[in-house]
Parts: sequence; C-alpha cells; structure tokens
Amino acid sequence: PTPATPTNGAAAAAASALPSGSIHAPSGPSAAAVRAVAVRDASRQLQKLSGEERSALLRAIADALLEHADEIGAANKLDVTVAEQANMSSTLSARLHLPPKKLQTVVDGIRALADKPNPLGLVKARTRVADSLELLQETVAIGVLLIIFESRPDVLPQVSALSIITGNGLLLKGGKEALHTNRVLHTIITDTVHAATNGAVDRSIVTLLEGRTEVDQLLKLHKEIDLVIPRGGAALVQHVMRNSSIPVLGHADGICHVFVDTAAQADKALRIIFDSKLDYPAACNAAETALLHSDLIRDGRAKCGVPTRR
Repeated sequence: PTPATPTNGAAAAAASALPSGSIHAPSGPSAAAVRAVAVRDASRQLQKLSGEERSALLRAIADALLEHADEIGAANKLDVTVAEQANMSSTLSARLHLPPKKLQTVVDGIRALADKPNPLGLVKARTRVADSLELLQETVAIGVLLIIFESRPDVLPQVSALSIITGNGLLLKGGKEALHTNRVLHTIITDTVHAATNGAVDRSIVTLLEGRTEVDQLLKLHKEIDLVIPRGGAALVQHVMRNSSIPVLGHADGICHVFVDTAAQADKALRIIFDSKLDYPAACNAAETALLHSDLIRDGRAKCGVPTRR
C-alpha cells in the first residue's frame, strides 16, 4: 500500500464516537463478542498483505506519529496535569510522561521493526514421515490478542506495531491515567491503517477498550480471542489468570539484578550499574539489586564510587 497519514484533528476525533475500531463500545451483553469478532475479521484482512506491505504500513504509522507529535504532546500534558491533581505518585507519573525524546525512541523502534524480515511463513522445521507426506513447522499469526497494560502510553504504539507486523488483531486496554494520550495515539494509528491500505484493513485491527467491565467480559471469550497478555503488576496478572478462560501469557514477580563477575572491568561495571538505575528509575526493568562476585569483596575491588555522567 502507499503510505499515508491521517487527516488533522486526530485528538478531536479520538474523543468522539468512531466506527468499528472506536473507543466506545455498543451496549448490550454481546457487545464484547461483537468487537472481538470484528478484530478477528480485521486480522484476516491484515494477513492477506505481504510482508513488504505490512512493513510499509509500519513506516506510515511511524511517520504519522511524528507528524502529530504536537497533538500527542497536548493530550499527554492533559493526562499529566490530571494525574498531578489526583496526587499520583512520582513513579507512576514518570511512566505517564511521553516527551518528544521518548516518542522519537518509539518511532525509531517501529522503523527498526519494519526493516526486519517478514516473521510469517518461515519454515522452522521439516519432517518427512512417509514418501508422500512431509510435516512442516511454519510461523503463522496467533490471531486475536487482548493486551492489558497500565499507565505507560508508549506501550500502545509499540504493541500495535508488533501486532501488525505479525499479522495479529489487537484489543488494547490501557490505564485510565493515560486516557487522553491513548485516545490520540489510537486514532492516529487506526486512521493510518485505513489510509495506507486504502481501506483494505479495517480500523478495528487495533481496538482500544475503556472500562474494566468490558475487559472482564472479553476474558471469557475463548473462541474469539487467542491469547491474553497482561502487562503490569502482580495483582493485575493474577486477576487476569483467575478470571480468564483464554490462554494467558503472564509473568511472575522478579527483581532486576545487575551481576558483576570477577573478570569485569571495574569502571565499566560501575557505569552500567548507575545507568541501569538512574537513566529511567520509574521503568519496571530499572535495576533493583547489584549482585557482586564474592572475589570482588575479598580482594577489595568492590568499593562505592560515582562515575562521571555526561
């Protein structure tokens, strides 16, 4: 498809009712199922595109995000202001910020993903079971993903890009703290999908959810949704695993360690330890523990110091 960008006014459009990929769900007990089926239909449209076409779509999305950086910034500023008024903790507030530098990092990641080889249709194994029968293990799209994440709005374009390049439909539930930013990002992405594919892929390929009730309904739709991925704290993961009849890709609690081996260069190790904690302390993968080899303690090489930061 020819890359294209959405029309102006994405922020205003995000706050209004949209078609099938909209943020406002129809009422009624079957609303969740209807939306999930729409995402599955859109995923099949996406899977008809070639790897080159999906890569071109990602590049169009990256361009559109930068083109609408001011709208994204304004929406994010509103979310941050609301969070500050609600006395949100500094850690959560830091995750909520989406400054130009972080947006550029997101865009660079999407473009790097677009440059990778097509992940679909790769033959991973081949077994000949008879003269006229051969079994192939081949990479295919999963289908429909339900991904629940918390306050970081940069997750939305990152996960959307990963889903699109792998041919998957996406149901996304973000944290209410990033409501306005998520709406704008969602509108930019879905408008770009529609424009860049000349309508061949429906906007519902990435569907944004608001409200916990609908998510709880979706967790029961094992025929319509293929995989649930909760990205957040242990309480969120446990809630999803207890209430879902769909396979869940969860995670356990963990502590982020930086291990310094006896053969490590002391100055380099020190810079890594400080950077892994201080570069972005609010990130979930910021270092929490520095684990030193016992030899470093015994021979006195382990000592506290502050590396020069530029």
